[in-house]
Amino acid sequence: ASLTHSRRVSFSSIQLREYERKVGDNPAVSAGVPISIGWRHSEERRYNLDEYESAASSRGRRSLEELKVPCKVRMNMLKDFGHSSKEIRKALKSTNIARNRRKATAAAIGAAHAEEMLETAKRRLKRFILRTDKKKEEEQLWINARKRASAVMSRTESDYDGRVWEEHEAKEEDEGCQKMLKRGSGLGPIIATEKD
Repeated sequence: ASLTHSRRVSFSSIQLREYERKVGDNPAVSAGVPISIGWRHSEERRYNLDEYESAASSRGRRSLEELKVPCKVRMNMLKDFGHSSKEIRKALKSTNIARNRRKATAAAIGAAHAEEMLETAKRRLKRFILRTDKKKEEEQLWINARKRASAVMSRTESDYDGRVWEEHEAKEEDEGCQKMLKRGSGLGPIIATEKD
């Protein structure tokens, strides 16, 4: 005998609970202080799913515009949930700072894009005036980069050789001091501390 499995899922009821409103930290609000939800919630209420759906459909779905909560309503909600005016003002100040930072970042990104376009236009104009093409320009850039890299490498090698020699001299001097102290006082080797 073969077993047939039903692939349907059905629900009979829905449980709802309301969470407390808290001061939020999202700077995307157009004005005022943002709201968020906390961990505390009301007792769960159980509804028959069909009845709930029919009541919801009779009200109709709310548009995005209707879902926006005006600034004054948000402030009153927070006060109703026990938040002080001082707490709301503090959140409003930090939200405004974050919003202004976002605006500055967006402006900087736009400026960087404009600067990049200007650099591209300057390169094209330079190629046109000098009657050169992109390939020759890239070759010249690679030549200049190699020259700079070799200059940096030669400086780095000479700096490294100098540091190695200085470290060698310092080590010899330190060993000499250790031997002198050991012979002269019988104190044994001196261990350097952070103060030394």
